[in-house]
Amino acid sequence: MATVDRDRNLLFGIFAAQLRGVRPERIIEVGAAWATDPSRSLAERMVTLGLLTEADRKFLEALVEGAVQAHGGDSALALKTLGGEAQIEQTFSGTLRLTPSGQVEMVEREGQAAVPGGARELNIPEETPGRYSRISVYGKGGMGRVLLVHDENMDRDVAMKELLPHPPDVREPWTPVGHTAAMVARFLREARLTGLLEHPSIVPVYELGRRADGSLYYTMKLVRGKTFLQAIRDGKGLAQRLTLLPHFLNLCHAIAYAHSRGVIHRDLKPANVMVGDFGETVVLDWGIAKAQGTQDPHETELTEALTALRLGEQEFTIHTEAGEALGTPHYMPPEQAQGRINEIDKRSDVYSLGAVLYEMLTAKTPHSGKTTKEIIEHVVREPVRPVLELEQDAPAELAGICDKCLDKDPAHRYQSARELADEIERFLSGALVRSYKYNLGQLLRHYYRRHRAVLNTALAGAAALLLLAVYSYVSITRAYHREQEQRQIAEIAREKETEAKEAAIVARDEEEKAKDSAERQLYIASILLARQSIEGQRYDVAMEALDRAPAAHRNWEWGYYNRLCHLDEHTLAGHEGPVVSAEYSPDGTLLVTASDDHTARLWSSDGSERAVLRGHTGQLRVATFSPAGHRVATASEDGLAILWDSATGKEIVRLKGHDGGVNAVEFSPTGEAALTASADGTARLWNASTGEEQGRLQGHSTNVRLARFNPEGTRIVTASQDGTARLWDAASGQEIIVLGAGSSFRGARFSNDGQRLLLWANTPPKAFLFNGLTGESQKVIEDLGGRPCSGGFSPDNLRFAVGCIDGHVSVYSAADAMPLLDWSTDH
Repeated sequence: MATVDRDRNLLFGIFAAQLRGVRPERIIEVGAAWATDPSRSLAERMVTLGLLTEADRKFLEALVEGAVQAHGGDSALALKTLGGEAQIEQTFSGTLRLTPSGQVEMVEREGQAAVPGGARELNIPEETPGRYSRISVYGKGGMGRVLLVHDENMDRDVAMKELLPHPPDVREPWTPVGHTAAMVARFLREARLTGLLEHPSIVPVYELGRRADGSLYYTMKLVRGKTFLQAIRDGKGLAQRLTLLPHFLNLCHAIAYAHSRGVIHRDLKPANVMVGDFGETVVLDWGIAKAQGTQDPHETELTEALTALRLGEQEFTIHTEAGEALGTPHYMPPEQAQGRINEIDKRSDVYSLGAVLYEMLTAKTPHSGKTTKEIIEHVVREPVRPVLELEQDAPAELAGICDKCLDKDPAHRYQSARELADEIERFLSGALVRSYKYNLGQLLRHYYRRHRAVLNTALAGAAALLLLAVYSYVSITRAYHREQEQRQIAEIAREKETEAKEAAIVARDEEEKAKDSAERQLYIASILLARQSIEGQRYDVAMEALDRAPAAHRNWEWGYYNRLCHLDEHTLAGHEGPVVSAEYSPDGTLLVTASDDHTARLWSSDGSERAVLRGHTGQLRVATFSPAGHRVATASEDGLAILWDSATGKEIVRLKGHDGGVNAVEFSPTGEAALTASADGTARLWNASTGEEQGRLQGHSTNVRLARFNPEGTRIVTASQDGTARLWDAASGQEIIVLGAGSSFRGARFSNDGQRLLLWANTPPKAFLFNGLTGESQKVIEDLGGRPCSGGFSPDNLRFAVGCIDGHVSVYSAADAMPLLDWSTDH
C-alpha cells in the first residue's frame, strides 16, 4: 500500500466521522475491509454502502486535498498535524494501527475479531464434505439466511440457517473481515439458545457446524405448513379462526417453557409461528431473545432501532439485525415501544401473545397506522379497541382474556405465559375463566354445561317420579268415574251423531265457499305473477302461472297475458340494441317497442313492422300509446319527449324544455295533455297538440324517476331519487303533500276509482298505501318477501298485490291492507 494513498484514506476516514457523522461501527467495518483489501479506497466503499453520497465524497476529498496542500503536499505531515496515530485509534476505535514498515494493520479486539480464522478457534466441528445438498432458499434475515437442504447422511430434508458472508445490502465481494466476532457471537447465541429449548413447539436444532471457509451454520427440523399469520388470514370468518385456538394454546405452552428456562422471546408475532400440515405448532426465530441473568447482547441495537422507529427513521433500522427483526411493531408491548429495554420481561411476551389472540379473534392487529412512527404512537398512547366492538360473535371469555393481556400496565396483565395458558385451557375445557366476570345467567348456563350428565339424570328421575304419581292418581280416579262415563257415553254419542250431520251440511257449504275463494285468490296471484314474469321476459314462468289459474275464473286478462306469452310466434326483429319497453295499443292491433338504439318501432299484431320512429339522439326510456291509441309518446335520455301518429309513424310534436334526460312520459286520461318526468328534478305538463308547456311540478331536489296521472286526471304522483314521492293537483300544478320521505321509490299505481294510491320502494323494501285524493297515509307494509318490483289493484278495487324480485307475490285487502295470499314461484 503506497504511503500517500494510505495517509489520504486515513484522512478521508477521519473527516467522514467528524464532518458527516458516519457511525463508529460502520467506520470500523469499512476500515477493516480496506485494511484487508486496499485496492478499493475508503471513499469508494462508503459510497457503495450508502454511508455517503457522491456529493459528500467530493466535498471530503476536496478537504483532504486542501489539508495535504496546506502542508506542502506532505500527506503524512497533514495526518500527524490532525492527531496522528492517536486520532486514527480514536476514529477507528483501536481496530487499525500503523506498522513500522508503513502498512496499516488490523487489531483484533474483543467483539471485533475477524473470521473465518476466529470461527476455527471456537472449536466448532467442520462440515463433512458432500453431506448437505442445497435445494432452495427459504428466507433471509438481518445477518443470515435459511436454506432448504437435503441431509445425505440421514436421507431427509432439513432447514439450514447460515451466517451470511456480508450484510445483504452490500454489493461488494466478501472479505475475511465480513464477519466480526460480535456477529459470530450473536449467531452462536441464537443457535445455542434455540437448541437449549427442548420443547415440542420450539424448533429443534440438529447440528452446529462450520464449512472449510470458516462460515457458520446450524440445521433445524423442517416444518412444512404455513405461518400462523397465513392461517389467520385464510380463515373464512370467526368460526374457522377459532379452530386455531389449540395452536395458540401450544404457543402459550412453548413460551411458558422458555420462560421457565429464563428466556424471553421479545419478537412474538404470527409470522414467527408455523402451523404444520399435521397439527404441529412451532415457534421460530429466537434471534433477539434474551436469557435472564446474562448481559443483553442486543441492548444497544434494540435501543437504537426503537428510537429510529419512534422517529420514523425506517431506513436506519434495516441496517441492524435488531431493526430487521423488529419489523412493523403491531405486536410490540408499550414498554418495548418506548425503548425501556431493561423493563422487558415475561409480561412483555404475554402482551405479544395477547396481540396474536386479538388478531385471531378480530382478523385485525390491536394497533395500526400508515407509518411505523404512527403505529408506535398508537401502541404507547392509544387504548386498544375492545374485541367485542370489532367481532360481536367472539366468545366473551376469550375477549376478556385478550383485554387482560393487552393492558398497558404490565402489573395488570397475566404475570406469566403459564397463567395465560391455564386460562385458555379452562376455556377449552368449559371451566370458568378467572379473568372474566360472569352474570347469574351465564353462571347457571355454565354450571349446566359442566354438570349436564348429572343434572339430566336427576331431572329424568324427577320426571319419572312425577309420571308415576300421575299414573297412580289417574288409576284410582278412573275406576270411580268409569261407571258414570259409560252412562254418559251413549247420550253423548247420540248428540254427536246429530251434530255431525249438521256439521257435514255446514262443512260442505264452507268447503264450496273456501274452494271458490281459494281458486279466486290463486287466479289473482297467477295473473299477477304472469304479469311480473312477462315484464321480466320470463315467459316460461308466466306460462306456468297461467296454467295454474283455475279455468272457472279465467277472464279477458288471462287471454291477454296468454297472448303476450305467445308473441314469440312472431319474432319482432329490427332493433339494434336492447328493447327497454313494449306496449300494446288499447285495441290490441298495434305494438310499440322502445330500444337503446335511439329508435321506437310500431308493429302489427301479426309481427310485421309498420314504422320506425326516428328522431331521438339518445337511448329511449319508454314508448306508450294514448288512451285512444291514435298517438304514441316516446321519452329519451337526450332530454326530449316526442309525440307520433301511430297510423303513419310521423312525428307530430316535440316536448322540449327539460335540462336532463326524460325518464317517463304518459298521456292524460283524455289524451289532451302529456306528462313527463326528468333527471333535471322536475315533472312537466304539456299540451299534447301544440307541445306547449302548461305547468311545471317543482319540489324534488334531484332526478324524478316517474310521474303518473290518476284515472280521472285530477291528481299526479311523482317519485324522485331524492327519496321522496309527492302528490300534486293536476289542474293547478300545486303540491298537495310529500309521501313517504326517505325511501327509494320504484313504482306507483292508482286504484281504478282513484281512491287509493299504492307506492313501492326497494331501499328499504316496503309498500305504502295512501288516500289517492289527499295523500293521507293508510298503511305501510314492511314484511315483504324481497325487493318489490311491481304492484297494482284488482279491477273491483277490493284488493291489491305486490310482486317482488325474488318471485314472491303478496295479495292484500285494499280496505285495511291485511294479507290475503302469498304466492312464490318456488311453490
